[in-house]
Amino acid sequence: MLLSSLRAAADPIVLDRGEVLARLAIEANLERRKLARPLSYAPDLWVGVTERLTVGLIHSSRSVDRIAAGASFCVRELAGRCEHVYRGGGVDVRWAWRPQIAWRARLLLRDVDPAKPAVAVGALVRTTRGRWSITTDPYLRVGLGNREAGNRDALVVPVWLGVRVGGNVELAVHTGIDGDLAVWRDGWHIPLGLGAEVTPSRAIAFGIEAGFTSLIGPQNTGDQRAVTVFASWRGR
Repeated sequence: MLLSSLRAAADPIVLDRGEVLARLAIEANLERRKLARPLSYAPDLWVGVTERLTVGLIHSSRSVDRIAAGASFCVRELAGRCEHVYRGGGVDVRWAWRPQIAWRARLLLRDVDPAKPAVAVGALVRTTRGRWSITTDPYLRVGLGNREAGNRDALVVPVWLGVRVGGNVELAVHTGIDGDLAVWRDGWHIPLGLGAEVTPSRAIAFGIEAGFTSLIGPQNTGDQRAVTVFASWRGR
């Protein structure tokens, strides 16, 4: 079995053949005077095609390792209505190389107006020791169109530091570094979030993550804050 799971139910490196992992994330802005604007529902779905290959259809900010709000599908924006209900999504392909390492490629539609297609390539890596864990998912994102509209090449290096509390609760700190390559010197930033996940059984998990999109960096701001509440199911 190539499955190497940090959690009992959610977010394995790859799925076993025939397994399905479905997750629904509710994303909300936490900025002052903009609470829950935007607010969105974002479904993700992965299928184990073989013992090594997992393919997914993704929409959430969590699926691209971001602490942010406003992914598909939009429920409410600043004016109380959504200009675009569908904000984009992508295809996620993972190929297990070793039990705790998988090569990863994502074909993304980052926005729809204007369209911002991109491809992201990298690897998902996890290491555990006892009840402690470190997970990272570094990738290079290359814009495939409308680069002048903000769809520029970027490097994203997220890091999660986790600790299991009891048998079915895990706490994690989400940080790392990311930024557009063209303005890296003046535009890199470090996010910071805290999360918790509960796995009542191997099949079901519930979690929450809240934090700052850009807390540290040349253009850092503590104003950009978001929370994600999610539930997932894994089975056949």
